[in-house]
Amino acid sequence: MQFTTTILATILAAAASALPSSLSPRQTTFTELATFSKSGCQSGDRIGTVNLADVKTCQTLPSGINSGRIEIDIPAGCSMTFFLDSGCTSPQTINIPRDQVPHRCFEMGAGKQLNSFLVSGTCS
Repeated sequence: MQFTTTILATILAAAASALPSSLSPRQTTFTELATFSKSGCQSGDRIGTVNLADVKTCQTLPSGINSGRIEIDIPAGCSMTFFLDSGCTSPQTINIPRDQVPHRCFEMGAGKQLNSFLVSGTCS
């Protein structure tokens, strides 16, 4: 019995020392983006849902999103800017809630896809 306890204590100590010393904070999802393959956010064109995280760096969206709709209300003081390119640098943008309110369809224009977004303000 004492031998088993000693082995168990040694294994637990080894496992604890193998943990990373600095764990990154968990990314907080604060809303969802319903994604659509065509203009207009029609239910038959829905391709999925993207959980939007409260991270203050450029985030890339999956390819093929032609229109979107924010599904969950966002906190006061929170905003998201969506871009045409994958690096959050294109001059054409859509800002939620400045340009469009949550729960309404938005898109960049015919044949243009949503590719990245930035979160700003207090979102979580």
